[in-house]
Amino acid sequence: MINCCNYVTPPGVTFFMYLRKLYQYHKGWFIVIVAFALAQVTFNVRQDVSVSPVYHYGMYSEKMEPQSIYIVPSVEVNGQRLSPSDFTPQQWDAVIQPVTLFAKQQEWNSLQWNADISRLLRLKDSTNYVNDLQETGFMQWYRQFLAGRLGYSIDSLKIYDDVYIFSRASFHKKITH
Repeated sequence: MINCCNYVTPPGVTFFMYLRKLYQYHKGWFIVIVAFALAQVTFNVRQDVSVSPVYHYGMYSEKMEPQSIYIVPSVEVNGQRLSPSDFTPQQWDAVIQPVTLFAKQQEWNSLQWNADISRLLRLKDSTNYVNDLQETGFMQWYRQFLAGRLGYSIDSLKIYDDVYIFSRASFHKKITH
């Protein structure tokens, strides 16, 4: 007589038993599951391109440590600094996100061009694939955009970068202007 409780299934055997039963039951689903598993293994090994719904593990596995310096943009309209507490989170994102994205456009251009576009398309000229918006053009657009969001005309507009220093679990604002 065999005692079933002392039997331990070796690792991985259950998966292959499942595949065997699936193959017998429905060959189409067997092909889908095996293709998905192969795609997952391929993307984990290559770690370069991810296609939904297959993502490589490294995308979500890194621990984030606090930075020592945080740069936070702030906007002054008609002599009054805009405060996040006067807006909903979605409204504040709409106000501040264009400033953040404009400040990082050159870094973004370089990242997109070097990491993806030139590598995947094998192109040499980046002019058609990156933006070159200058500060004057951005400020003209942003003034109109912000006036539409705020509902009043803007006579003066200034954008500052507030610098916060993180040390020993607390933030300290560095006076820059």
